[in-house]
Amino acid sequence: MEREVAAIAERLVEEFSGLPWHVVVDTVCDCAGECQEANPFFVEQAARATLVRQRQPEDRGTALSG
Repeated sequence: MEREVAAIAERLVEEFSGLPWHVVVDTVCDCAGECQEANPFFVEQAARATLVRQRQPEDRGTALSG
């Protein structure tokens, strides 16, 4: 699942460009580690939900609208 995790991290780094890249990568890795038996779609959605909560309040509307 390493390739899938790397692809997820690449997509989310672009999507959450307002956050430092290492925060996004750490979040994806944490979600993948906690959900080792889950499919990549679940890991991506879990990471996305976590990252949305970490955004600044004025940035939150952009991920949901784009």
